[in-house]
Amino acid sequence: MNTNEDYSTEHDRNGTSMKIKTYSNKRPGELRPCNLRPSLRPCKALHGFTLVELLVVIAIIGVLVALLLPAVQAAREAARRTQCINQLKQLSLAALNHESSVGFLPSGGWGYKWAGDPDLGFGRTQPGGWAFSLLPYIEAGGVQAIGRGLPVVEKTEALLRQKVTPIPMFYCPSRHAPGLGAGDETSHNVNQAAGGTFIKLVAKSDYAGNGGSKLPGRGGAKLGAGPPFQCIVKYPNCFGLPTQEEAFKGNGAIVPRFGVKLQQVSDGTSHTMLYGERWIHISMHELDHGLPPPQYDNNSIYQGWDWDTIRWASGRQESNGSMLGMPWPDSQGDTGRRGPIPNDCFRFGSTHTGGLNAANIDGSVHTVSFDIDPIAWNGLGGRDDGGAPP
Repeated sequence: MNTNEDYSTEHDRNGTSMKIKTYSNKRPGELRPCNLRPSLRPCKALHGFTLVELLVVIAIIGVLVALLLPAVQAAREAARRTQCINQLKQLSLAALNHESSVGFLPSGGWGYKWAGDPDLGFGRTQPGGWAFSLLPYIEAGGVQAIGRGLPVVEKTEALLRQKVTPIPMFYCPSRHAPGLGAGDETSHNVNQAAGGTFIKLVAKSDYAGNGGSKLPGRGGAKLGAGPPFQCIVKYPNCFGLPTQEEAFKGNGAIVPRFGVKLQQVSDGTSHTMLYGERWIHISMHELDHGLPPPQYDNNSIYQGWDWDTIRWASGRQESNGSMLGMPWPDSQGDTGRRGPIPNDCFRFGSTHTGGLNAANIDGSVHTVSFDIDPIAWNGLGGRDDGGAPP
């Protein structure tokens, strides 16, 4: 066995120093464990984790992650909610710019069978809904101009590009990222099979215009497909167009075909809702859910008067005690997939905790509680009913 000589210096009782030769089996450069000390030479300790210590550290890390995850999720949702509020703010300011330019708020369009037409202006002549009329005021004029100046048949093919062009501002980030969603309802002035295949994915919106506190068929402006396709060349000499009398049965900020003027908002622009988040059942949040679209969400955001683009702020109580137009969280209600039309189609709502975001005509944005008093909710929906603000 190889041994290594080593010397250490020690002192006797009289203080006399002397060298002492020692021997060890340590190879040159090898560290000696501190519990084996054949000499008085200092040594370096060897450290390591035991399995128990490692498991304890892992458990502590797991607990910390579990404690921090809800806080991280809450922070992300707060950021998404803030973005949603900002988008509604921009939409309401765009509507005010629209009003300054043409003299009235965006119109609701002719009916659910019509998409926007770039050659038909604003207001009563425009078949598309409020979102189409807003496009030039949210830096999306290129989408609004699709098909401009084309003959009728060619235009119906071009307008398919409009129908499948999403605008990020219309999507609440708490629900999903911007994209195309299921939409199989056809439009008179759009050739949905222009590319040889029937298109079933269209641009959507998580926001709806305020149709008022009077529900369709219950005192408000009725829902309908609008006039037939021939109206595009015969206007205004065609049947099926919403009349002014019928349109203004709706007491909201958005009415079919016609634009509301600010002087018609006698309740005040700061007390009347313009846009809000619309209720969409949580099972329908994924844009590519692969299911038949519900009847309240089966067309594009650019279409005319329909519950895809309009909702109602009504605290109306039915004979069975239900409140048809009260806002709901997305986790509540019926999915509405085909079959009988559910009453939930009328509602505003959101996926946020506690309430939905809503923009008033004056550009202010507020969070409206799901527990809002029905009378206050009615007051927020009607533009001229004398309702008190919530």
